[in-house]
Amino acid sequence: MHIQTYIDQPGSIPPEALLVCLGAPAAKPAGRVLLFTNLAEKDLLRAQTVRPEELKDGLHFLISREAYRENKVVADRIQRHLAWLFCKFVHYPRNANIPDPCGLYGPKPPNILNEINRCRNAPLLLRSPLTDALARARIRQPLLLVLPGPSLRGLAPRLKALSRVCLVACIARTMDFCLGNGVEPDFLVQLDTGWWQTLFLPPERTLPGCTLVALSLAPVHAVAERFRGVFFMDSFDREVLPNPSRLRESWLSSLLPCLGLAEALAAPLVLVAGADLSFGPNGQYHGDGPAAPLPAYPPDSPILVGLNDFTVPDVHGRAATTRLPYFASAHEATLFAREISRGNGARFCNITGEGILDPTFFPLPEEDFSATLPAVDRAAVLAKVDAALSSPESVHLLKHKMKLLRDLEMVRDNLDFLNFCRWRKQDAEAAAHPMVRALHAQGDYLAQTAGLSEGERLELAVELLEQWRLSLLQARNVCQLEQERARGGLVPVLCLEDENPIEDLERRHPGLRARPVRIWRETAPAPDADRLPYRQFAAWSRERKVFLVTPRAERHFQMLLDCLPGKNWLVLR
Repeated sequence: MHIQTYIDQPGSIPPEALLVCLGAPAAKPAGRVLLFTNLAEKDLLRAQTVRPEELKDGLHFLISREAYRENKVVADRIQRHLAWLFCKFVHYPRNANIPDPCGLYGPKPPNILNEINRCRNAPLLLRSPLTDALARARIRQPLLLVLPGPSLRGLAPRLKALSRVCLVACIARTMDFCLGNGVEPDFLVQLDTGWWQTLFLPPERTLPGCTLVALSLAPVHAVAERFRGVFFMDSFDREVLPNPSRLRESWLSSLLPCLGLAEALAAPLVLVAGADLSFGPNGQYHGDGPAAPLPAYPPDSPILVGLNDFTVPDVHGRAATTRLPYFASAHEATLFAREISRGNGARFCNITGEGILDPTFFPLPEEDFSATLPAVDRAAVLAKVDAALSSPESVHLLKHKMKLLRDLEMVRDNLDFLNFCRWRKQDAEAAAHPMVRALHAQGDYLAQTAGLSEGERLELAVELLEQWRLSLLQARNVCQLEQERARGGLVPVLCLEDENPIEDLERRHPGLRARPVRIWRETAPAPDADRLPYRQFAAWSRERKVFLVTPRAERHFQMLLDCLPGKNWLVLR
């Protein structure tokens, strides 16, 4: 499976690949051919009927230089559309952590890291609204999107002034840029599900004015407490949370859900910074390296789209370098901007003035927005955000719990099999197991596991499945806690002698009632109703569906809690 472009003469093309001819070829090619001779508007419409399944064995372009010279606009649009279709629905879904909506690659084993994220996100997923709640707030303020392209460095002197007249949204990779220039973003958009994403955020810093907008599989459980709240882009399970709303987004690039956020906020003006999707001859996209001058792009030269780096004309007609995912993302950004503008009249602007975004939809700036726009009333915006955050989704808790228990049984069965292989030293048999075989394709640090021995891969798979098992137990506990909330139940809270967790529980979990429980160590007078003899604790815990533990009590009774077989407790957070 490959994508390649030829000018006038075709190269070596596999017979099963689709050859798209833009202009009449000198000789009729063999194999599967899609011919566009006139390069008129009707040809573009015909190209848009191509299905991803037709590209699964490769996509090759054969461009007539003469036809291109006469009809370059249509030729470029056909090539961009088909390259986007190939990249998004054929090339990217080969990865285990990317959806495969066309089913080109058959069933995939579960992505264990994503499943662990989903389980650990459970307290947030069951209590946080989807982004349609944010859309209903109709915030209607200009929005500045801060992306990590090479041109972002040029925004630094203007960022603070722009933040006074625009709301600011960034991604994890650009949070440091914003904070380093004195601006706390209003929104952090989190599409990437890799655990390493949390490393981009400043450790321990709280951001009370910043709200997370996250994919349900993103690792926000590790950082959510430091933000104002969370809106999720999607339902974590449509059978359990049946809200069909989904933020306009795409797995190609974080730029795309940022545009979706602009739509949800009903932003009348969207300033896009650092969305270059191209780079200079030094090959550096992220970071603060020197910006090298770019030569002019040769006039009337077709774009040699391929899998590796290739040259494209940027917004100034210079020869910039891009890659297939960037090229495809630029095209999809155009599709997004067109649809959003049709829906709500939003205007877009490429405020840093570089890159390959289509200037028809992302024109370069013609005014100083910091001087012409009114100041944002952030107190009013935060009031609307808080009101939207206070409306949790309707969740089918019983169905959710049953699905968690089913997943738990599946994980235990796989653990039993792999532990049996480990005990019998059957590393080769274990290596054929789908969850072991797919480890290196699941992203994040697991990409480095291809070189491990069979025994090492088996050990890693067992450890990951054990983490998934523990995460499922915690998600089950969260679900049970929500059921108690729904029925107004009384929840035991294990605490220390000098703690009173009632107020803390009511603040963190409105609707729950606490019954403090303290362990009596049989060195004091007889216990009262709130004190439990130490020797009875294990039996008492088995009888509880779920109970809470204060953070101090967790540290104090860590050894005891770790040995409880049911793992039916949660830390009060």
